[in-house]
Amino acid sequence: MDSRFPASGTGEDEWLGYIPPEDLPHCLNPAQGYLVSWNNQPTRDWEAGDYGRWGKTFHVYKPVELVEADPSIAWDELHEIHKQIARSWGHVEDSATKKDFYVPYLLAAAQEGNDPEVLEAVSHIQEWNGAYEDSDEDGFYDSVGLTLYRKWMERAVARILGDEIGEASIQYGYEQALLLRAFEGAQSGFPTKWDFFNGEDRNEVIRETVRAAIEELEAQMRHGQFRRCGHRIISTPMNL
Repeated sequence: MDSRFPASGTGEDEWLGYIPPEDLPHCLNPAQGYLVSWNNQPTRDWEAGDYGRWGKTFHVYKPVELVEADPSIAWDELHEIHKQIARSWGHVEDSATKKDFYVPYLLAAAQEGNDPEVLEAVSHIQEWNGAYEDSDEDGFYDSVGLTLYRKWMERAVARILGDEIGEASIQYGYEQALLLRAFEGAQSGFPTKWDFFNGEDRNEVIRETVRAAIEELEAQMRHGQFRRCGHRIISTPMNL
């Protein structure tokens, strides 16, 4: 039986009791020295159930990244990790995805095109620490890269996947996972059978989506939704 579908109701799917503890995923003294869980897939053979966004872009990578940065973690430091996770892309915005997966493709496209505005936008995304922070409590997120990344992801999903998935919203970041597989092409761990670029050059399409993100942010700023950052029109967003 596929647990994602409703039970048949004819008797064969009735509750028969609890799963024996020895049959549940378990681990004792793991080789890496720690265990991390954040709604992630506990074992390779574990069924997705009702929340199947598992893979490279799943948000469990943030706590893993923080733990691996310092193998000797004290109790107070663990609380600090909790605070950082609470400000990260996966917690603040459940449908967001870690920008580091896409930065290599953004950089390659920007450098190839040699468009100063695209290069600057991508550099801001690269420099962003991945946290939703408003350190001075002025009602605006601190990083321009956050603004650009979120808007670029919207434009990229619409431009690259839109003709396949339409305007329907795909919840919990499934579309970002599919977008990454489209970028990876044959190098993906699970290559797509469909050419989501429709024969167009990937890098040119990426540059197009970055320019579209910049133009949309500039238009929103002119209508008072965003503010200017430095001498550039690219701006930081309100703390939503």
